[in-house]
Amino acid sequence: MIPLQQTHKRCVTFHTSHPTRSLIDNKSGNTHLDPNTYFITQVTYQRDSWLCSDMGRKALREGIEKVRKKYPFAIDAFVLLPDHFHCLWTLPVDDDDLSVRLRLIKTYVTKHYGQELGINREIS
Repeated sequence: MIPLQQTHKRCVTFHTSHPTRSLIDNKSGNTHLDPNTYFITQVTYQRDSWLCSDMGRKALREGIEKVRKKYPFAIDAFVLLPDHFHCLWTLPVDDDDLSVRLRLIKTYVTKHYGQELGINREIS
């Protein structure tokens, strides 16, 4: 399970450390990112504010965990806001299929929690 830290009433930060590298070199201050590391921003449809609800966090967490079993990736950082999230993901070497992971996570959330969250399945 991803560690969870409440940083503000409306913002939750998830963070996991990549075991084999540091993002910032302490001596030079330079940033070192793996070529398979992606910065992602995803926004809810019409910026509906459901991501920070208990159900929204549960749905997103389950969707990510489910997809990671078949399509692995490391979560280096994750910031969750009511209507969008930002994250850094590192995919395995020779695997750059970020879009399938995002699509499957969104499909899982919509299919399993869409009705409770008020998400219109026709547009998701």
